[in-house]
Amino acid sequence: HMTLIQILLIILIVLAIFNLIRRFRQRDLTLPLFIFWMFFWLITIFIIIYPESTSLLARILGVGRGVDVVIYFAIIIIFYFIFYFILKIKNIEDKIVKLVREISFLKKDKNA
Repeated sequence: HMTLIQILLIILIVLAIFNLIRRFRQRDLTLPLFIFWMFFWLITIFIIIYPESTSLLARILGVGRGVDVVIYFAIIIIFYFIFYFILKIKNIEDKIVKLVREISFLKKDKNA
């Protein structure tokens, strides 16, 4: 039978899934992002309901405990997203600089 923490986590994840579906219907998310996050949340629910599954994965990978595997993967995913968002922000900054320059040149030509 499930513990209180499992029930609370599943409730939070179900709320996240409802929000995910709502954002997808509003076209705030692309289909690949929607599929990625849906898969992520469903896997998370599976791990919460069957925590021993991470122990099996830990044994296969040669890690001590199942929770360690989850933490290692979480850290890798977090660092990947940090890297991805840094590149995304740099790209946006470059586009803003280019746009501001174009606007500046247009205003300069207009005033000349």
